[in-house]
Amino acid sequence: MKFDRKGDIGFMEAMAGAMTVCLVLTAFSAFLAADLLLEEPDYPEFDWTQIGSVTKRGNIVGMMQHSDIKQYIEDSGFKGVVLKTTFLVIDFPPSTFRYGETSDTCFTETKAIEVTDEYGLCYPAIMEVTVYL
Repeated sequence: MKFDRKGDIGFMEAMAGAMTVCLVLTAFSAFLAADLLLEEPDYPEFDWTQIGSVTKRGNIVGMMQHSDIKQYIEDSGFKGVVLKTTFLVIDFPPSTFRYGETSDTCFTETKAIEVTDEYGLCYPAIMEVTVYL
């Protein structure tokens, strides 16, 4: 290669230019990927007030125990609901309440609740609802 100054910017300048292009493309790809991850489909919200109270034996007192669940699911556009209660203090296995059918599209919400026993004592628990669309 013949050394002359006609149109040659030099090795160091070429490397700096290439690195600038690579950094800009990497930053653009990262921001594009982060923006795409934030775009989740909007799921309908589950109405936690429809559950009522939960007893120590895992029985659900309220709408979910009665036939009104059918109307609530139909009005909300759900195919099915699964409620799983995990007791944090008591040595009881998790209780599960299922209604309706399952599908591939679902969303899950978790909430801390209080579980009452037959004497009126309250215990902490975690309730997880899975709603199938």
